[in-house]
Amino acid sequence: MPVSSRKTLAIALGTAAIAATLSVPSPAAAGPDPCGVTVEHESWQRVDSVTRQRKWYWSFYNCGSASAKRKIIIGGGPDVCKTAPARGYATYTRWESESWGINLGSYDGTSNSC
Repeated sequence: MPVSSRKTLAIALGTAAIAATLSVPSPAAAGPDPCGVTVEHESWQRVDSVTRQRKWYWSFYNCGSASAKRKIIIGGGPDVCKTAPARGYATYTRWESESWGINLGSYDGTSNSC
């Protein structure tokens, strides 16, 4: 193969490699992570004729560059503080029960103060 053909081939392959590298989306370009708090509840389950229970899941994704603390406010129970590392998750799971109109262990909110 003549030198000029090899040079042209090398340039074409190099250009193709650079173009392929630039066209791969970075994790940031793929879309933002869901920053903040998410709470999900399972369906209520009957324990007996007057009591029912369900499980709930709390998660917090910290988009910041430093760790962050959040207080989980629990109705009829002690509040819980959780720390999420920078760009990481903190999770918590709890059972909520309701009996005779009294609800214990319900998710009542999240606070930034721990």
